[in-house]
Amino acid sequence: MSRYAGCKPVHHDASLFIVDVSSKTLFGLALERVTRIKRDSGHIALMGDYLRKFDTLHFSFGSCSELQGLRQVLPIVFGLEEHPAREILRNPLISSKEKLERISRLDPKITNVVKGWLEFLSLTESDLIRHQKITDAAWLKLNSNRLPWVKKITLHDHHTCHAVGAYLHCGFDDCAIVTLDGYGDGCFSKVFHARNGKVIQHAKSDLRWTWGYLYANATRLLGYYPNADEGKVEALASFGTPSAKLYDALMQGYAITPNLSIVGKENYLLKYWNIHTLTALRDQLGRENFAATIQAFLEDKAVEYMRAVRNQLGGKVACAGGIFGNVSMNQAIFERAGFEQIFIMPAMNDSGSAQGAAYLAALEAGENLDWIKEHDMPFWGPSYSENQILSALETKRNKIKFEKITDGEKRIAKHIFNNKILALFRGPQEWGPRALGHRSLLANAAGGIAIKNRINGHIKRRESFQPFCPSMLAEECNRLFVSAYQNKHMTSAFKLRDEHLHALEAIAHINGTARPQFVTKKGEPFLYSVLAELKQLTGYGVVLNTSFNLHGRAMVLTPEDAITDFLDCGIDALYLQGYWVTAK
Repeated sequence: MSRYAGCKPVHHDASLFIVDVSSKTLFGLALERVTRIKRDSGHIALMGDYLRKFDTLHFSFGSCSELQGLRQVLPIVFGLEEHPAREILRNPLISSKEKLERISRLDPKITNVVKGWLEFLSLTESDLIRHQKITDAAWLKLNSNRLPWVKKITLHDHHTCHAVGAYLHCGFDDCAIVTLDGYGDGCFSKVFHARNGKVIQHAKSDLRWTWGYLYANATRLLGYYPNADEGKVEALASFGTPSAKLYDALMQGYAITPNLSIVGKENYLLKYWNIHTLTALRDQLGRENFAATIQAFLEDKAVEYMRAVRNQLGGKVACAGGIFGNVSMNQAIFERAGFEQIFIMPAMNDSGSAQGAAYLAALEAGENLDWIKEHDMPFWGPSYSENQILSALETKRNKIKFEKITDGEKRIAKHIFNNKILALFRGPQEWGPRALGHRSLLANAAGGIAIKNRINGHIKRRESFQPFCPSMLAEECNRLFVSAYQNKHMTSAFKLRDEHLHALEAIAHINGTARPQFVTKKGEPFLYSVLAELKQLTGYGVVLNTSFNLHGRAMVLTPEDAITDFLDCGIDALYLQGYWVTAK
């Protein structure tokens, strides 16, 4: 066997990842990109044709709770899994009340069923519930029923999957690997020591007092959707001041043991580990200060933890797991934990565990995966032929004008310089949560606050306090940032130099930071050329880069998706893999 398929089978970040050893190629795709439902919590069985090529699947976690199991079974029993109501039910950006109202208009006959289902979802989504585990055998049977053509399913430890993926891509031989996640096989963190191709577990931290659940509950209490909107809490935190009382209690509530385990002290944490206390604190402190306190705790305790890892296991570290999606925490680790080199997995979220499961399966079969370290840019999603692009354009000819162009980089740069917004669709899709220039919306980073407000208010339709990220020439790193490293994947924030804050306010957060993608000519020549043209026009080789999607929809996958979102939100132009598209 030369092709191995790893999966995160259900719930947030349900994904498929394929490693093909014979052709030395990688392929990764998240369920939400197929269904276009942001943070789709369904089962990978919905990915259909992408899965049917495999009779063996390798799962990135070995067990689940009874309630999670019911989340898979009940939609089928209720007839909701393939019902048109599914898109409404799975949308994390719509309240339960609004879901019920929409579905009652769509199909009144299922209103009572949906009401019961929403009540069940509310129960299972509470991170404070202690879920009863089901056996591996029951878990396998449950998934086998969803995937009847699959002959064999193997189970792999969640954190080990994260760790192996990070090690194979970090480029370090001897290093520490740290995983931080909300949940995974009874732990929320593990530490590994990797050397000479071997990944050995060094420490683990019990799930009970996980930082991920604490942050998820703060997300919920601020009116956002957990496992989807934590970035909003992180952004909001910059507008507040931490509360010393809550901060001190949380900091004292965790100890780092000499063997690198994180231990929660029940006498400190029990008071704060319930919704009622946190709700009262939110009301007492105010939203911004509450967010700032939770964020300050996470940053400072993570730095303390990572310093301990540095002191024991050396100056190089590879990081993975959903908590490493917090770019302000990653900045604090970079600036204060003392590491010489840091790598954060591009798919740090649970889709990365599907990637690690495929790698583990290949390694256990005796395959040599040394070639993977050459794949440093995660453009491993589906790509589309010239005929497929033309077919999608022709179907919308009554709504769009399009022409084939050969000067794409120059035209894009001039378009952006004139403060127009461009949708960019080219090549294979990015793997992981960040748009890196293949499924992106681009705008003038030097275009002032108005360009940021237009994208937030009229295109993305999200909170105005959320920042946008820049893609920039790698050569701009030292000129624009106080201290940074060549991060190619937008996985850490860095402090901008004061003299550039006004000129680049479209991509600067209120705290003076930005989360950059440093672009090299070798790694991404097309985007590099666009940035070089922009530097000639604006003095900055920088562009505002955000994901190509509308509010509530996942990042576009197909050419048809790209044209639909382009027409739905009033973007000025679309560059569709060599074609310049405008609306009629």
